Amino acid sequence: MKTIRSILAVCALFVCTCSFAQESKPTKEETIEWLKPKLIEYSSFKEFTTRDLKIEINECEVVISGFLKRGNKEVKYKSVFPTDFIKMPRGNNGKYYLKYTYEAYQTEEKGKLKPYSDGWHFLKMETPPEMANRIESALKNLQSYCGGQKSEDEPF
Repeated sequence: MKTIRSILAVCALFVCTCSFAQESKPTKEETIEWLKPKLIEYSSFKEFTTRDLKIEINECEVVISGFLKRGNKEVKYKSVFPTDFIKMPRGNNGKYYLKYTYEAYQTEEKGKLKPYSDGWHFLKMETPPEMANRIESALKNLQSYCGGQKSEDEPF
């Protein structure tokens, strides 16, 4: 009888330990909190934005806006990147961009939206590959919250 109780106690302890040891996946809010300063630091938009660089993130899109120089004028822009991209490869220019299966990325200048099927360069070329991979994973984590259930994929 003592042996059975001892075995049951050890099993119960094991089950409790395992349930506490499991890591939880980042929430949507945790992902956005981690991602926002990284995008401010590594965004290729930082290279040409003259002022008021602003990055807004939700589970379905990243919106980057600010002002840029066009000739001797300063132009306000707004670029929208849906989070449902398929991959984030490095382009020939060394910068990372979001690859879509459709014309997803849009930029607004002078009140008009222009679609691009391959997106625009998203991260500057000085972005370390490990950081680019982590940013891609975080964006894919957000993608899992957009319009559906959280997936069981590995978080960033």
